[in-house]
Amino acid sequence: MKKLMSWMMTVLIVCTMMGCGQKESSREQSRSDGNNSIISGIDTSVQESSKESEKNSKEESTSTSEEESKQQESTVLDVFNKAPVISETVLYDQDGVKITATGLEYGNYSAMLELLFENNSEKDLEFYAGTRGYSCNAVNNYMFSGGYLSTSVTSGKKATDTMKYDYSSLQLNGINEIAELTVGFQIQDKEKNAVYTGPLQIKTSCYDTHDFEKDSFIDAMKHPALQAEYEYTLEFNSESVLMDSGNVSLVSECLIRNVDEEETLFLEFDNQGEELYEIAIRDIAINGILVSSGAWSYESINAGKKCITDIQLDSVLDSNFLEPLGIEEFAQIGFNISVQKESEEEPEAAIPVSVIIDGRKSESSSEGEVVYNQNDMLIRFMGIAEDDYEYSSDLYVLLIVSNLGQKERSISDVYNSLSVNGFMIDYSIYSTHIIPEQNQLFKVKLWESGLEKNKISVVEDITDVEFSLKLRDEKYKDIDQFTIKIDLNEESSKPEDKSSAESSSQTESVSESVIRPEVKAAIDEYESFMDTYIDFINNLDTTDLNALAKYGEMMSKYADFTEKFGELGEKDLTTAELQYYTEVLNRVNQKLISASGK
Repeated sequence: MKKLMSWMMTVLIVCTMMGCGQKESSREQSRSDGNNSIISGIDTSVQESSKESEKNSKEESTSTSEEESKQQESTVLDVFNKAPVISETVLYDQDGVKITATGLEYGNYSAMLELLFENNSEKDLEFYAGTRGYSCNAVNNYMFSGGYLSTSVTSGKKATDTMKYDYSSLQLNGINEIAELTVGFQIQDKEKNAVYTGPLQIKTSCYDTHDFEKDSFIDAMKHPALQAEYEYTLEFNSESVLMDSGNVSLVSECLIRNVDEEETLFLEFDNQGEELYEIAIRDIAINGILVSSGAWSYESINAGKKCITDIQLDSVLDSNFLEPLGIEEFAQIGFNISVQKESEEEPEAAIPVSVIIDGRKSESSSEGEVVYNQNDMLIRFMGIAEDDYEYSSDLYVLLIVSNLGQKERSISDVYNSLSVNGFMIDYSIYSTHIIPEQNQLFKVKLWESGLEKNKISVVEDITDVEFSLKLRDEKYKDIDQFTIKIDLNEESSKPEDKSSAESSSQTESVSESVIRPEVKAAIDEYESFMDTYIDFINNLDTTDLNALAKYGEMMSKYADFTEKFGELGEKDLTTAELQYYTEVLNRVNQKLISASGK
């Protein structure tokens, strides 16, 4: 879910804008008469001094010159053509609202589309473009994730603004001149009523002469000059069509590695249909292990356009998890692709895709330790890993859950059942859904705060971990409840069954007037944390970096506590317990409302 940054930033992160500007400046000096040709790099002074020699051995010199020219062409970037301009173009004119493209200017690092917004309606309006909520921006044949814009225009007023197009991002799509711009706007009033303009076309002065077939992402990524400019290596590329839904196709794939040894898989989609489509990448597996459930990224792709999306592998799977899981290299990246027409409410059936990186080993070097093997479910303990985020000291118990049967299953934890070295600590376990014949990573997060309290700072300080899990069928009916004991001082760890399928689903008869100690403790723990959370938020100093770092930890705990509290409310509570639960919930809600008012 992860897509948190645009695809080109994975590559661009390795170069500074100052460096790009310096290189661009040198290109500008090499340019003559506005021609957009590859810089030959031939030293003319050397050519002048050797004219006599050239006359005596013309054939040999010509051959050498051609060879040098070809070599230079492969290692020097094209100059971005800043000549194309636009005529003033009315893009939208409805209901008193008018949007006009007034010009196309070129700066040191980006091209800028100049826009005029006129609001003659009776409402104050906001204009948005290039946002996650609405984006249909494109340059030439490719969707463009830049071009962000947010402009406020009061009723009866006008405003000007610009949309920026970074040269570096364009060149990574194989674009060296702007022949066509596609933009789209969300127009919204204060009541959040919105109008969407749809894709709007702007042609530049080179539209009729531009060769759109030369705009190629995959060719750009292969180019040695781009690899040198942005300091990445192309580990794998393919133009195999791995998915074709009839309108939208996955037409090329490539894997790059940056200077920090981080790898990213890029995927190129082509929309040959007549409508805008939404593309979702979800459920990512690495070397046969599902490591990210749910949606990873969403992309919009206009009719007749292409788009690039990416899977940042280090974000999908923490680098510190690789060794415990026995993954030596990213050899097989699997995922599901969902395609949905803008005019339809439901996406088409998800299509599974697998990208296999040639020459890499996909087999795991670690089989792990079996800690549960019943009811067609196999659970293996793979190890304990540190969080790879530098400001976190959380630890993760890593398990692989395998569904060996033919029916869907789910696994969740038994509330407040985890201990480390015999001490109860704060932790997170998220319920997971496992389809038949699937291997899935199951993480148990041990919170830094709880570890510190019990003087545990590194993995080596842990001697044993114990927690209980529930196994449920496709209708969420309990099948089994069992306890996993991991003893790091012994060669093997064995599960301890707390109950069978028959007994685990039964609850001892309890008087409706009784509040069980463990239930009251869970409810009180929630209220205590929420009091701490509300006090923290009320006194948060946004200028204090330490406080902001603590904020992230508090939000993580907030999510975990609210989830646990919600699950508790779904259990079979006695009348007295349910009443107490509701009282605490109401108290906390009132405190939250008061806090929000402040």
